[in-house]
Amino acid sequence: MTNDIINLGTFANIRKDRWFKRTFGVKKRIHLLRRLLTEIIPEHDFAEVTLVKEEFINVNPDDYKSIRVDLSAIDSDGTRVIIEMQVAEQDNYYERIAFNSAFPIQEQKEIGSQENDFPTVYMVSLMDFSYHKDSDQVLFRGRFRWNDSHEAITDRVQLIFLELPNCKKALTGDAGFADNFCYVMRNIEKLDAIPSQLSEDKFFVDLFNSARIANFTAREKLLYKSDMLDEQSIAMHERFLDKKARVEIARNLIAMNYPIQDIAKATGLSLDVVKSLDQS
Repeated sequence: MTNDIINLGTFANIRKDRWFKRTFGVKKRIHLLRRLLTEIIPEHDFAEVTLVKEEFINVNPDDYKSIRVDLSAIDSDGTRVIIEMQVAEQDNYYERIAFNSAFPIQEQKEIGSQENDFPTVYMVSLMDFSYHKDSDQVLFRGRFRWNDSHEAITDRVQLIFLELPNCKKALTGDAGFADNFCYVMRNIEKLDAIPSQLSEDKFFVDLFNSARIANFTAREKLLYKSDMLDEQSIAMHERFLDKKARVEIARNLIAMNYPIQDIAKATGLSLDVVKSLDQS
């Protein structure tokens, strides 16, 4: 496979790890992170938020693994923000987020300290999948609550989820910042220009300019092309494995004397392919 096969388009896919961090996790674009946090967490002023290390080391690594997050930031009052861009759906994803929230909490406590007070920790998850597939709500917030009263046990740990696929109101008169943000995150690499509905908002103008591949350095362009070629190779391999599995199912159904047309419908293989398998 050569570099000429892939069409990079106008804007980069900023859901991918390296390019997500390039967009929101560098000092020169800290204003994008601040605006995002201000919009989705309006009760807190993030004017002085700064980026900090992304790795949390477990004090007892023999029992539990350490973690590395996509972005980690701290405000002047000690408030912590952890941001994860999750592309693929995972089992027990909510539990993983709850587990990860413990790391920034324990890091803020001095060793041997008996004091249990700690600044607020916000766990922000950008999800390229949805647990609320029929909803047009993109922003979901949660805390640890009592079962009977639903009253918050503590406000110091807050879980925030942005489900990108739910951005059905984006670019309409009913859209809020979060709707449009989710739309851009999910679709930017497919677009040729910034949508007119967003062209007056400096956040989105800067976001699109940041993701414009023509603005990348020569090294960044090479890295991005390499990443996209790797992704294309993985997709082609997955399609190959999928077809291989469907062929094997078709062979089994043929051996069980199922009608050829039914096998084609069940496996998604063409009628000619199933016929050729029946004759082989």
